[in-house]
Amino acid sequence: MIKPVLRWTLILASLFALGPAAGFMVDQLQDVDGGRAVTLLVNGSTSAGLLAGLVVLVAAAFAGVVGTYFFSLGTGMTCAGLIFAWGAWGLGTVNDIVQRAASGADFSRLALDGAAVSLAGLAMCAVFLVIAEGRQHPSPTSPNASPTRKGLRGPLPLLLVPDVGVNPVPALAASLLGSMVVGGVLVWLVAVSSARGQTLMAALVGGLGAAAAAHLIGSSMKAVVTPLVPFLALVFLAVIGPVAGKLLHGDHLVEATYAEHLFALARPLSLDWPAGAMLGIPVGLGWAGAMLDKRAAEPN
Repeated sequence: MIKPVLRWTLILASLFALGPAAGFMVDQLQDVDGGRAVTLLVNGSTSAGLLAGLVVLVAAAFAGVVGTYFFSLGTGMTCAGLIFAWGAWGLGTVNDIVQRAASGADFSRLALDGAAVSLAGLAMCAVFLVIAEGRQHPSPTSPNASPTRKGLRGPLPLLLVPDVGVNPVPALAASLLGSMVVGGVLVWLVAVSSARGQTLMAALVGGLGAAAAAHLIGSSMKAVVTPLVPFLALVFLAVIGPVAGKLLHGDHLVEATYAEHLFALARPLSLDWPAGAMLGIPVGLGWAGAMLDKRAAEPN
């Protein structure tokens, strides 16, 4: 009885205490004109943006580690995702940024911003995964790590576990590509405007779809993917969106933005991506029956 109470206490603390505190730091950022056309790297004070980003990352990491260690991987990712979401809510919009600059000059920084925070979220998720696997309750018949994982080298053991005799590289490539395509299409469909809630929901739905696609493709190739595969797919999308938006619209980017015709993948910004990944991927993998941390399904 006490365990579910503690779990929900942590989730609510992330939603109503840690998240708002971290989001407050982002909400204080201003652009060079004193407005709200800001992200962590596009603002009037780079140091203030980096500090705000650090606060969000530290708070998300703390809640995620605690949730993963004591409860499950899904709990840890959810707590971290809620804090990322509060941070994302304090950002400006791509429309604000384009209209303030009257150009697409900031799109390179938007791609760098998205890549930096998404990679930080990916590293954070890898730590959660290692903690979760270390906290698994081994079964009497299989107390040790899977032997199929022992033969893998480099980062592969963190990305997927193939069946005995299965080449992991094609399964990983197909799962990653499939999750990028499905996640990208879903983000493109949902991000019909640059409104804060719209872009955050687009990244969340993209994460959910990317996770489900990665699992289904991996399973069809006799491999089990971890949350890091769809998360990596969203890291790529965070970079592709602004770059593609600038290339596709060229000199007409400002007009496309005012007309709400901007390439939809360019609308989610910065913290939208790790927030959507942390919140959407556990749901997508859960729906696909692929969450690796068995404690999530145990009675509390």
